[in-house]
Amino acid sequence: MILEEMLRDERAAGRREERQSILRSFLEDFGSIPPELEKKLFEESDATVLKNWLKIAATSKSIEEFIQKIQ
Repeated sequence: MILEEMLRDERAAGRREERQSILRSFLEDFGSIPPELEKKLFEESDATVLKNWLKIAATSKSIEEFIQKIQ
């Protein structure tokens, strides 16, 4: 059981890191990511929130618009 839980946690962490990386990639197309936003992206661990942010980033026209939509 413990090994299964560890593997599940590792997979979840990997998915979270992948979503964070893709999200940063979307946002970097707009320019430099403000430090406070970078911190917020790094600290977010909820996979559902990150998935929603990816959708928002994909439809935003600027970092400012993205920030407004996630607040």
